Amino acid sequence: MWKIMLALVCIAVGLFMAVKPDIYWEITESWKSKGADGPTDQYRRRIRGAGIFLTAAMALLLILLFCGVIA
Repeated sequence: MWKIMLALVCIAVGLFMAVKPDIYWEITESWKSKGADGPTDQYRRRIRGAGIFLTAAMALLLILLFCGVIA
């Protein structure tokens, strides 16, 4: 049961990263740079890609859990 809950939380985080990279930057990285106005375009692309990958990987994990491949 905990694996399913963890996968659902990771899917939510991945979707958040893919849809709102600017807010994700505010939460995780903004404190590191005092003069920056916001994330760079490269950062946005990287975080969106990571969010899509995380969401896809956790969706696959859920499928495998429900099919009984992973116990």
